[in-house]
Amino acid sequence: MATRSFLSLLVLFAGAIALTALAATGRLVPGESSFARSLQDAPLGAAIEEVADVLASPFVEYTLVGVMAIWAWRLRQHALAAAALLALAGMALNPAIKELIQRDRPTDADVMIREHAGGFGFPSGHVQSATIVYGYAAFVAWRLAPRVAASVVIVAAVLAVMAIAFDRVYNGAHWPSDVAGGALIGLLLIVAAVRLPGWLAPRARGATRGSPRRRDFG
Repeated sequence: MATRSFLSLLVLFAGAIALTALAATGRLVPGESSFARSLQDAPLGAAIEEVADVLASPFVEYTLVGVMAIWAWRLRQHALAAAALLALAGMALNPAIKELIQRDRPTDADVMIREHAGGFGFPSGHVQSATIVYGYAAFVAWRLAPRVAASVVIVAAVLAVMAIAFDRVYNGAHWPSDVAGGALIGLLLIVAAVRLPGWLAPRARGATRGSPRRRDFG
């Protein structure tokens, strides 16, 4: 199981690095332009856009993270609750990554622009944040909820991220590789967020137990 998890993380990391390196050159994945245009012609695109706009709203995302963190805290899963803070920090990294890569967004000459977004395009901030938020919710549910309920939450989380990713391409705000990069980077960040507190806690306790006692000279 540990080997499988390590290999999965390695694949995620390699994919994120590959897409980031490609975006830094300003190039697209072969066939990406035509794929983006086909997505913009997808049936029910406008309906999915309406749902995605709600799912990607800051109010919904921050509320979801807060509710899940409180649930974990009440069940004495303190490391899992603390992971919410790291998740929020991971969401805040997106502007810095965009400035580092500086990939331009699609233009009217490339696709239909339904939403005029500013700044650089890679990685998609909406998708990176959604992957972190809904990934956190899915992980908390997997750890704390009954199996059936956890499965429902996980499926709903995947569908929410997919809807938001579709919306960003449908609106012409991003290339498909922008949203793929946002998803991969978001996955790496949420895995780090939920694993790091649990990894650090035993080491902190061990360091405390191993520290010398202060002598009382009173």
